[in-house]
Amino acid sequence: MADFCINERKLAFQLRKFIDRNWESMLDEVAALVAIPSYAEPDKAAPGAPFGPGPARALDYVLKLAYKFGMEPHNCNGYIGYADLYGAQAEDSFHTKEVGIIAHLDVVPAGSGWDFPPYEMTRKEGYLVGRGVADDKGPLVMALFAMKFWREFTPTLPFRTRFIFGCDEETKMRDVDYYRKRFSDPLFLFTPDAAFPVAYGEAGILSASFALPAQTGSVVQSIEAGVASNAVPASACARILDLGQEFEAAEGISVTRDGGCFLIQAQGKSAHASQPEQGVNALGILVRYLLDNEVGSKAESAFFELIEKLTESTDGAAVGIAASDESFGSLVSSATLLRKEDNALKVYVDVRYPSSTNAEAISKTFEALAEKFGAHFTLEQNKNPYRIDPDSPYVKALNDAYKKAAELEDTPKPFTIKGGTYARKFPRAVSFGAEVEGEALPEWAGTMHGANEAISEESLKRAFKAYVYGLCNLGSVV
Repeated sequence: MADFCINERKLAFQLRKFIDRNWESMLDEVAALVAIPSYAEPDKAAPGAPFGPGPARALDYVLKLAYKFGMEPHNCNGYIGYADLYGAQAEDSFHTKEVGIIAHLDVVPAGSGWDFPPYEMTRKEGYLVGRGVADDKGPLVMALFAMKFWREFTPTLPFRTRFIFGCDEETKMRDVDYYRKRFSDPLFLFTPDAAFPVAYGEAGILSASFALPAQTGSVVQSIEAGVASNAVPASACARILDLGQEFEAAEGISVTRDGGCFLIQAQGKSAHASQPEQGVNALGILVRYLLDNEVGSKAESAFFELIEKLTESTDGAAVGIAASDESFGSLVSSATLLRKEDNALKVYVDVRYPSSTNAEAISKTFEALAEKFGAHFTLEQNKNPYRIDPDSPYVKALNDAYKKAAELEDTPKPFTIKGGTYARKFPRAVSFGAEVEGEALPEWAGTMHGANEAISEESLKRAFKAYVYGLCNLGSVV
């Protein structure tokens, strides 16, 4: 354990001075990253851009920024990148202690329902709006500027700080798999990709699909919902052949004629799949309308009934998978994507589950559900629940850093989340900010993965200070 002493009064003064001098530049960098639509495009993968051109462009940009800040950047074939800031042991770089920060440059697609240009950062009433301002480009920039602060401040941190820039967090985290096969794990790592104070554990994440084999002669010409497998769909639509049946608009439903078809569109509200209760599932609205109007064959109607069950509740009770425990709270579940390809239907489900259940039990229930409705079940991916000791010195160091940054009188309590971050991919890691659990947004502002994604400038300033204090505090425990 290191003995890292620092003048706290001097540090606080330099922090205020740094923010006053650099804030507009910090927001300019957030805006520059938001302007890069860095969602995954696997069909456009290429050498140096395995997840598509957007993530590769964002990685190239941030590595150049890190170099400008005096760090040593490395691009790992477009899968992931990192930049090192050497500390007091720079001469012994092979044996130096290493603390890691990891954030992601990829985003979910914008989707529908925006009142602002999604790939252009907007400033309104003290908030930033745009895809990635909260998840995860805004927090990434704050953490990178925290490293810049320690590049300029003395004394030097007593460890090497490595900032790892991910490009595949929103899909399968293959970037971290690539990294960990080639580099050793840091002594400790945090990711600015959740909420303050400190999230020391993450619920299990199960991704699954239900499929209905190809149907011939269907009146349902096309049907789709959602833009990402980890987001509640804000919109859903179906094109139905005009065979003389009349369709009327309803709550959340608009109907228009499109050639020889009716275009039926459902409008809901998007939300992160870890917090589906904050959204309104447009897919559920659409299938209920189709069922009420007796649209589709017998097999299709049964499949729509299955989807109706999957969207009936967000706690899994309607499909028999409800569970809870003291560490992670209640299970949450949402149907996130629906596609019709080659006349076959497939719906995807995202489940965040506590340690009182497991993927095997959930899959067994889903298999029985699929059989009942004439569908085929597939377990697409599973990540078991993850946690580290909430009383560890690392958690305490970051918790105290947030308390200082937020100027709190009472010590905040670390918690667990239902989101999935890079932290679960490392043996000693937590998520640390940048939002605040339960903090309200204006009515016009949206959440992560939703339309009008927003975060306040004050939240980002607080996050920047927390990352500076966090690195400082870790100097005494690694």
